[in-house]
Amino acid sequence: MAVLLPEGKQSFTTSAGLPLVGGRVSTFDAGTSTPRQTWSDANQTAPNANPVILDGRGEASIFWNGAYKVVLADAAGVTIWTQDNVSSTSGAIIATTITASGAAALAGTLAVTGAVTFAGAVTAAGLVTANGGATVATNTTITSATTTLGAPMLTLANSAASGFAVIDMMIAGVLRGRVRADASGNLVSVANGGQHLWYIGNEGPNVMGVSTSGFIVNGTVTDATGNVRGIPSADRIGAYTLVASDRFRRLRATGAVTVPNAVSAVDDIVQIYNNSAVAISIIQGAGLTLRQSGTVNTGNRTLAAYGTAVVTFDSASVAIASGAGLT
Repeated sequence: MAVLLPEGKQSFTTSAGLPLVGGRVSTFDAGTSTPRQTWSDANQTAPNANPVILDGRGEASIFWNGAYKVVLADAAGVTIWTQDNVSSTSGAIIATTITASGAAALAGTLAVTGAVTFAGAVTAAGLVTANGGATVATNTTITSATTTLGAPMLTLANSAASGFAVIDMMIAGVLRGRVRADASGNLVSVANGGQHLWYIGNEGPNVMGVSTSGFIVNGTVTDATGNVRGIPSADRIGAYTLVASDRFRRLRATGAVTVPNAVSAVDDIVQIYNNSAVAISIIQGAGLTLRQSGTVNTGNRTLAAYGTAVVTFDSASVAIASGAGLT
């Protein structure tokens, strides 16, 4: 498809429509007063002065790259206009749909209102935007920052309030993975035919994921209580009353331990170790029924020196005590 021939030079006029002879074009980083370089050639080998002084026809060759603030002034330096956040369009392609049978290299921006399909690799020095979706058969590299985060980014934008943003990962023409975000902020990762694996640091040493055989962790798993593969322990010196945070702990007690009502829940477990040379009491709290396992006994129990008792909760108000040295 043929396109209009672009101007070889930029031209500026006065309010009367006459060439702005000797006019000055000053360029800065967008939103700042920091001068930003332009060039007189597309290869950026011949830097322009800043400001650029327009010739006798009010013209100049100005090539730029990035986001600028542009100030146009007359020959006396009187500002005519200022435009901020002007982005370069060097190498830009704007179309409804693009299909490339090979690789694509872009010096600037690719903006597409439809779909983009590349059979080869895509290398873009600027922002790549495709409202209709993008499919790339081989590697895609975006070398410049597209946001203020200061790092290259791939942005999937869906304007629908209830829509999704989806990345599909194809291997040899087969969908092998998908990452999807919805309007509620839910992030879903799907592995097709394999496992879900996440790597922290270098690939392999610390892996976490989900497979058809269960949850996979290479390392230690902890929660608010501690290592889930061990029994966290804590010292309880003197008389002590159990609290909710004691569940699934081993308590090294030296005095009487009271088991209160409505503090623990069904299936909670507390191990009590008498870390002393004398017997201690395990006291049935008010409103709680403390049963001795294997008997009809209820009420306070005695734990012999260096004995161990396990208290299992059948409900918030019923607990069963068992163990060596428990009477």
